[in-house]
Amino acid sequence: MNQRLASIPKADILIVDDIPDNIRLLSNILVERGYSVRKAISGQIAMTAVKSLPPDLILLDVNMPKIDGYAVCRMLKEDAQTSSIPVIFLSALDEVLDKIQAFQVGAVDYITKPFHFEEVLIRVETQLKIRNLQAQLQIRNSQLEEALSNLQIAQDQLSQKEKAVPNQLATSITYANTELSNFVGRDEMNYALQNIRDLLKLIKLYQQEYPNPTPSIQEAIGVINLNLLISNMSDEATTELNN
Repeated sequence: MNQRLASIPKADILIVDDIPDNIRLLSNILVERGYSVRKAISGQIAMTAVKSLPPDLILLDVNMPKIDGYAVCRMLKEDAQTSSIPVIFLSALDEVLDKIQAFQVGAVDYITKPFHFEEVLIRVETQLKIRNLQAQLQIRNSQLEEALSNLQIAQDQLSQKEKAVPNQLATSITYANTELSNFVGRDEMNYALQNIRDLLKLIKLYQQEYPNPTPSIQEAIGVINLNLLISNMSDEATTELNN
């Protein structure tokens, strides 16, 4: 037995053919390879079986009474619940137009009778792998969409927090200013400014009584620019007291 084919995961395959011998031959080969096989001898039975339990793959004969394979495939593709099921046509018709019509109604492959079983198995394996990859891709897309959605939510939450920081800072500064104003009242401010004015008067008095200070004091007066400092402090104290 071909080891590569034997390793294929078990899948559910529906064989639709109005000739029982064809169904039996295909079924034996597929079951031997580990596939689960269901059978339908008409288009009506096939539609009932598919709606009851959608298979992973359909092997569909073209020439059948009442409802041919083209009509069955078209109905499957028009139904959202069954449109993704891959359909491989089996037919003795080998004309190009027949194959074109098969693909137009939604088939994924076309095998001409009399077929070689190894060819059937390869084509079945290929379509099942494609279907499996599509299912995995859909899962990955769903996971990616969920991850992107969660990321957007996290970014929105972070943005809201960043916007709240300046408001919180402004509130904190306002609160601090209010507390400082409450702590240092108007009376305390006036008292401090009055002390400054008294100190300035005392400095001026020292200047009048001791016009020639020692060299070290003269040096200190030059460094701090005492006259300018007295003038500025005097003006600011006067302004604050007047307010």
